[in-house]
Amino acid sequence: MIHVPPEVIETLLTLPSFQMGAERVFLNKFGAALDANQWARDYWPRVLTGLEIRRRKFYCTRHTFITEQVKRRELLKAIADYYGTSVQMIEQDYLRHLNFE
Repeated sequence: MIHVPPEVIETLLTLPSFQMGAERVFLNKFGAALDANQWARDYWPRVLTGLEIRRRKFYCTRHTFITEQVKRRELLKAIADYYGTSVQMIEQDYLRHLNFE
């Protein structure tokens, strides 16, 4: 289960997809479901350039999100379940690189 803050829900309700009664929240320019791989090819480089962030694969956002959840001391089992991975992988690839005081 993903807990979404009320502010995010309010924002999502303003999207054109909701206004059109679409089944999906994020649509491509043709009104079809957004494909993450296509989005990463078409838009991700422009997003990074606009934010003056060095180029990196879109997949890196997954690692950033996991790292931030670990830093907030979220339950490792919950993180692993959400991302379809194991607690052992999170401990090995993320936890050991973070310095907890």
